[in-house]
Amino acid sequence: MIILVDFFIKTSFYIAKVLARWDFPTKLDCCLDDNRLSLSVKSIRREKIQRMERNTQQRQAIIAAFNKTKRPLSVQEVLELAQKRCPGLGIATVYRNLKVLVAEERLQSVDLPGGQVLYELPTSLHHHHFSCLKCLKVYDIDVCGLNFQKLVPQGFQLREHELLLSGICSGCSA
Repeated sequence: MIILVDFFIKTSFYIAKVLARWDFPTKLDCCLDDNRLSLSVKSIRREKIQRMERNTQQRQAIIAAFNKTKRPLSVQEVLELAQKRCPGLGIATVYRNLKVLVAEERLQSVDLPGGQVLYELPTSLHHHHFSCLKCLKVYDIDVCGLNFQKLVPQGFQLREHELLLSGICSGCSA
């Protein structure tokens, strides 16, 4: 067993030297489980790259769409606005980037009745939404002036609420 361990240690250092010559900083993990020795060589650079936030041209175009409109957007709206800046952008890339941006908390999702999901820039302020029945665009309402606790049956505890107002926006009513 000692000879085997010595062999694995020498082998692991040899692998580390070879990878270092190729500019691949490595992390070596040796593990002895159930009389079996395992050696794991991981490229630190690869781990760093996988954790790094990618800031691609497509992602920049998607973020720019939200910064320009300053309102919740559907996936189709994001695609149309971002394609102005990045013409080759496809719907699959938009979905993939929205998922990443939500996970990174750079965007948040807005679930509307009927299963529609919109995305918006995150805000720490509680707010509601207004949906235009003509153009189907959704806008933020920054004020929440109602005391909903009065509407809750006695003995119930209100934890959160969502409110969606519907009507005609100023652009469609003009």
